[in-house]
Amino acid sequence: MMGDSHAALFGHGIRSPGAVKATYGTGSSLMTLTESPIRSRSGLSTTVAWRRSKKVSYALEGNISVSAQAAAWMAELMGLPDVAALTELATKAKGNDDVCFVPALAGLGAPYWKDRARAALTGMSLATSRADVARATLEAIALQIRDVFMAMERDLGAPLARLSVDGGATRNDLLMQFQADFLGRPVQRLKVLELSAFGAGVLAGATSGLIDDARIEAMLRGASDQIDPCLDPAARQAKIGVWSAAVHSVISRAETR
Repeated sequence: MMGDSHAALFGHGIRSPGAVKATYGTGSSLMTLTESPIRSRSGLSTTVAWRRSKKVSYALEGNISVSAQAAAWMAELMGLPDVAALTELATKAKGNDDVCFVPALAGLGAPYWKDRARAALTGMSLATSRADVARATLEAIALQIRDVFMAMERDLGAPLARLSVDGGATRNDLLMQFQADFLGRPVQRLKVLELSAFGAGVLAGATSGLIDDARIEAMLRGASDQIDPCLDPAARQAKIGVWSAAVHSVISRAETR
């Protein structure tokens, strides 16, 4: 028996600390292995990842309340047929980096945990276009993931090498490029449907001796690709600064409600 996110972590082939998995759905779950239980000081949860034979593996987990669902919500709000249309519109943005969307549509989850927070669209002017808003929505999904990724690094006291991703939204190439760019790390994208079921299955196979980790890794290499960051570091820091200011503005308003 395995939890959904725990099975996905195993399915990603992550067996030792150093990498993070993120599942993109209505919300998002991020997990990273730790050598021992760590009490988070950064808004994360400590969990048992799995037990194999007598060895227990631990992990840090962060859950985002509204992740990929933000794109579907914005597409409907803008009268677009689907997220693909929103993404196409986002490619036409003129690069107004001041526009920022904070998708606190059900409060803010990890690493902030502000249930009373509400969504905000900031940095707009008369020059702001629908394309700018569409782009900001996709950027927000990636920036929320980055916040949890960075919280994990703070708790671990060490850099994390990469992000391994799954879920339907990972088919969105523009979103995945934003993700790599804002992290400044490569993103490994698994093309495995029902990854949680796959993870539970391969754990059962590995535990029973029917399959070993080397074969699992070979299977995953043939079912993944890698997106590398290409954004200038100065541009990355500028966007992160705009995002952080917008998030803290939302938090400040929530704390006065």
